[in-house]
Amino acid sequence: MEQSLNDTDATTDVEADLETEMSAREHMSALITGARELVDVEIDFYRTRFSYSQQLIKRAGLFGIIAISFIFAAIVALVLGILLILAEQFSPETATLLVTIGFVIMAGLFGWLARTNMRKLSFPELSGDKTDEQR
Repeated sequence: MEQSLNDTDATTDVEADLETEMSAREHMSALITGARELVDVEIDFYRTRFSYSQQLIKRAGLFGIIAISFIFAAIVALVLGILLILAEQFSPETATLLVTIGFVIMAGLFGWLARTNMRKLSFPELSGDKTDEQR
């Protein structure tokens, strides 16, 4: 009879282990489902954020193009004004030559400054270089 009780206890232990194992499986399944839902929500959030940023960039680009157009018109007016002023001092051909050379020199200077600043630009994440904070 004692052996019968031990067999019953063993059977009960196995059933309890199976219930615990099922419970662990259920917990893992719920954890995986929760992680998937979290990833889906994060992806939706970043899609929405990207769409919003994209709209802002489009609008800023449009306003930037309009501003550049007005700046270009102002520069044309400046060049014409300088030409009119210099045409009184020199011949129209000489005035045109002076204004053209002056603006070419300024364009070269600002182009050189742009090139110098662009060389300072680096993306350590893309090139594999370490920043001072990572060292």
